[in-house]
Amino acid sequence: MSEVIIKRVFPNPPGNDPAGEWIELQNLKSTEINLTNWKIKDKSDKVFEFKELKIKPQQTIRLFYSQTKIVLNNNGDTLFLLDPDDNLVDKLEYFGRVKPGQVIKKAELNQKQNFQTEKLTKNSLNLEIFFGVAIFILFLSTILTFIFKNIYEKVFKD
Repeated sequence: MSEVIIKRVFPNPPGNDPAGEWIELQNLKSTEINLTNWKIKDKSDKVFEFKELKIKPQQTIRLFYSQTKIVLNNNGDTLFLLDPDDNLVDKLEYFGRVKPGQVIKKAELNQKQNFQTEKLTKNSLNLEIFFGVAIFILFLSTILTFIFKNIYEKVFKD
């Protein structure tokens, strides 16, 4: 069994595709693993190389398209996880048309296919949307506070 696996991929997010795409890796070991110089490669030979990154025991990390620049195909793809010596550590392959919002996850080892599908629930999507909106509101309130403070100072202090 691999020490780090490609746990799940999200190749066809609703809306802006590929901006919402992601790849999840999971450390199955009870020790931290240094992923520096490890690579993720797809079947078109697009490669993402980790710089300085350590993954804690049992930790799952999510890598977005904005980080990897790997476009996940909606009609099937193969991803390879390679160690610094280019040895294959793990592989995830999926076939057929991926529906919008469908997550591809690593199958149980005793199954013939090496992938299963799951649909992101409204709650999980809503949670991600909620945090995105919350961050936007915080950013917007900071800007508006700055603007109104400057207006107040110019109008009432002059």
